[in-house]
Amino acid sequence: MPSSRFRLPLFVVAAGAALTLSGCIVLPPAVPTLPPPPAPTESQAAPEPTETEDVEPTPDAGSGDLPEYVDFGTELEPGTLAGWETSIIVDDAFAVQGDSDFPVGPTIHVIETATGCDIWAYQGAQDSADTDEYASSEATLAALSGTTTDDWDPDTLDLSPSTQGVTVAFLSIYTEDEATGDAEAYFARNFQSSQSTSSIRATCGGAAGGIDHIDDIIAEHFQINFLVP
Repeated sequence: MPSSRFRLPLFVVAAGAALTLSGCIVLPPAVPTLPPPPAPTESQAAPEPTETEDVEPTPDAGSGDLPEYVDFGTELEPGTLAGWETSIIVDDAFAVQGDSDFPVGPTIHVIETATGCDIWAYQGAQDSADTDEYASSEATLAALSGTTTDDWDPDTLDLSPSTQGVTVAFLSIYTEDEATGDAEAYFARNFQSSQSTSSIRATCGGAAGGIDHIDDIIAEHFQINFLVP
C-alpha cells in the first residue's frame, strides 16, 4: 500500500463488491445556463441623479446561492438536486459499456481502453433512512463493498470543483493487493436536500497504476453540479 497519497486518501477494507442499489432514480440535473442578454434599445439622456438609500446587495437568483464548498451537513435549499458532471463518457480514452445509460439514466460504466481500468458510477435513492449525510454515505460504502461500517473508518476527500465552482466532500475506502498493486476503490456521498446518493466503484490493475491511477481518473472526470429549485 502506498505510504502517502496526494489527492484521495483512502482506508483499506476487505475485497468484494455488491453493485445492487435500489429505489427511485434521480436523474442528473443540467448545468444551469445564463439567460440571453437583453435586446439593444435606443439610448436616452441619463436622468438627473437622485439621492438613494444604501441597500445590501441581493444574491444572484441564477446562482441558486450555492456555497463554494459542500461539506457533510452543509444545508442546501430543500429540493436541490445533485448530479454528476462528468466528461468520462465522451472521452475517447474510455469505452462506454452496454449497461451505461447516463445522462438519461442513473448509471455510468466505462473501461479505459489502454489500461482496462473499470469505472462504474451511480446516482439514485439513498441506501439508508438515516438523515445524517455522513452516516448515510457510510451505508452506501458498505453496500458497494459488501462489508459493514464496523470494518473500516473512511476518509473524506474533495472532488474537483464543478463548472459551477462548487467543491463537494465525499467518503471513500479501498482495497489493494500488496503483491500486485491491484486496487478497488469506493466513493459515496449522500445529499439530504434530495434524499439521493452519488457513488463510484473503480478497479485498476497494479501495472496500470492501481490506486494512484484511480485517483487521477476521479479527479479529472467526476464533479457534482446542482439544480436549485
